[in-house]
Amino acid sequence: VEFVINLNKLQNGLYQMHKHSDPYTRNDEGKLGLNFDDINDCGLKNSPTMKLRKTFRESPSLLVILDALSNFQPVFTIKMWVFFGAYALHHQVVSPNAVSNRHMTMPEVGTQLMTADACVLFCVEVVTLLLGLYQGRCRWGFGFRTWLVRRVLYLLVALLGLYLSVDPQLENLLGGYLDLGVTADGYWILRVALFFLLTRAAKSPFLPGVPNGRGGGAMPKARITKYRGCIWFFMLTCCLFFETFLVVPLASGFHYQDFCEDSCSLTLDPGYSVLLSSSCISCTGAMMLIWIIVGLTAFFDIYYIFYFGTAIIGYGMGHSRGLNNILSTAQRQVDLRFGMRRRIAAVGHEGAEMSDAAVMRKVFGPSWRMVWSRLAESMYEESMISDDHANRIVKAAGTVRWRSRHEQPDLMVLCSDKFSELRFVATARRVTGSESNSVFSQETLSFNAASASAWSFQTQGTLGTQAPGAVAGARAPCIAALHIRTAAGEDPIELSEEHFEPSNAYGNEVWIKLPEPCPVYEVFFSTCADPGSVPRDPTEWRLEGRLAGTDVWKHLIVQADQWVPSLERRCMEGPFAVEVWRKKDTDPRHNVMRLDDLPCAAGERMGFFVNSLRRLAKKNDQPLGLLDCHVGSFPSLTQIIPCYDETVINEEKMLRDSDGVNTNLGFIISQYPGEWRFFAQKSGFEPNDLYQAFIDGSLESNLIMEVRLWAAMRSQTVARTIAGAVQYHEVLGMLPSVRDSVAEAVAEMASSPLPQ
Repeated sequence: VEFVINLNKLQNGLYQMHKHSDPYTRNDEGKLGLNFDDINDCGLKNSPTMKLRKTFRESPSLLVILDALSNFQPVFTIKMWVFFGAYALHHQVVSPNAVSNRHMTMPEVGTQLMTADACVLFCVEVVTLLLGLYQGRCRWGFGFRTWLVRRVLYLLVALLGLYLSVDPQLENLLGGYLDLGVTADGYWILRVALFFLLTRAAKSPFLPGVPNGRGGGAMPKARITKYRGCIWFFMLTCCLFFETFLVVPLASGFHYQDFCEDSCSLTLDPGYSVLLSSSCISCTGAMMLIWIIVGLTAFFDIYYIFYFGTAIIGYGMGHSRGLNNILSTAQRQVDLRFGMRRRIAAVGHEGAEMSDAAVMRKVFGPSWRMVWSRLAESMYEESMISDDHANRIVKAAGTVRWRSRHEQPDLMVLCSDKFSELRFVATARRVTGSESNSVFSQETLSFNAASASAWSFQTQGTLGTQAPGAVAGARAPCIAALHIRTAAGEDPIELSEEHFEPSNAYGNEVWIKLPEPCPVYEVFFSTCADPGSVPRDPTEWRLEGRLAGTDVWKHLIVQADQWVPSLERRCMEGPFAVEVWRKKDTDPRHNVMRLDDLPCAAGERMGFFVNSLRRLAKKNDQPLGLLDCHVGSFPSLTQIIPCYDETVINEEKMLRDSDGVNTNLGFIISQYPGEWRFFAQKSGFEPNDLYQAFIDGSLESNLIMEVRLWAAMRSQTVARTIAGAVQYHEVLGMLPSVRDSVAEAVAEMASSPLPQ
């Protein structure tokens, strides 16, 4: 099946929006401006003959309040019912004699609440119906019938409730079998049933989760619905008890018969000509204001309870992620030594420690240094740090600056590299230790590539035997088996005996020739069975790879921290991940940095980032990092940032304007003096000279725009939002799976013939 997409028709809606997007004014043709809602409505119609047109008339001025009331009617209804429940609970359980020192029966309470609910429902439905007709819902053709039926049914229920309230003799019409309380109960049963029948969550056109077998997937929809329902049930229950004990008692003693009967008795006389006298308006108005205040309090208490619960949950999440004290977060050390460390506390019991680098590797995958380098470059581009700070940040991770990543590709391993040979070199080995004693010592070995001799690597038979022509007194090789994984999620490849080449006489080096050039993702190895009583296993080592078709050797893995191999012979150790983007010959002593050496804002940002990853690493039970996941693991994202008559980038004139004391730009600089200094250094100016040149108008146009962007990022929230959205898409473009999928799509489009 082939589909042909006409891009001109597809982009027609955006073109019309670009021409005229103001929905409140008419153009020369007498049409109102289009927006995304109109485009979506026409798309949902799914009719090939339907032209793009205006389907909805936006509410101007105060009609927006009625629009909000119409759109959020189910939410307001549930909140109103919670208050009704608090009112009934207060009068029946908490304070049954609060009104006139007389106990109100449940039928009486039900009748009062039925009357209030019916009045509110009738008014809201009439307003919603009139507003919908004004907005042009009758012209939709799709969805109008359902909307109209819902309005009519609600109006019928409201009229029924009003009729039951004003005609208590209805029980006679029903043959005397029903009393007033049962009638009110019947209304509430019908009202609640109709509400839940007609109020359902709209189905989203987006599919949750990810393709089967592609990545970690998403939380099941039923589980999300259950959690969401439990949270809202808890908050509404808190509202119920708050209103029962604190809100309803505020007005429980104010009843019309007790508060206004004496002063308003004349108005109740049919012969009295004045409908509402001055003596009556005072008490009646006071009653109305009291209930208005009580109603507003009962309506807005969910706001405070929601944020109170959010604060508690947010504190718990921040505490679990190590963010409960942002100052201590910015003063911490970041350990970027990737080599895993293992200490043997007792025989058969092992404990593992994860550095910050290992945590990032678990979250992002082996290319975590690429993320770290881009993070440093992003802060440098925003003038949050200096060039020296950026160099120290990438040096701590043993990588290169993002801007110079293409200049020296031979200094680090890239995801696309393929290797033809591997070289395992032990730089330290265990010289003491036994099965009953976990205490050990190690010796440091020297490596000389020219000392390779005729020792053969054997995977069968007696390990450590001397091959023909071997140097007398030479030791057995340092490992007994090597497995490699060429890609994330693939099965390891076991390298057989014919793949190994002679090692040197000291046994600290093993050469492996791969069957064919391939990338290396992870490595496993097992230890030898030494002929003596002391096992001489590698505790510190490195793995090098020869780039296919060249003489360039790259450092794939450098295990600089002490790793204690298992005392059990032939036990597979690993996996050890290849350190992608690690700069060759990096000094491990520089892999620890203090965040308080950076500017305050940059230290807090990096501290927040690093501490957040530990929580993500604990929750991440997937074998693949974010940089290794299938492209389908990432949800589709369309970002729309609405703004109306809002300044995004500060204008030149606005920045030069002065109040007689300082210019607007000068005030912004006074709030961020360090970042202005970094920006001036990056631009090749002294801070004062750059400021004066901008005020005088002697800067070049591109540098003027840079100054405007610098000021906007520190004074305009919309600019920061847009910059964050752009960076999100840039990060997605960094992912290898996204780049590969785009490359495949481009190649397929290039090779496919164009439709005639």
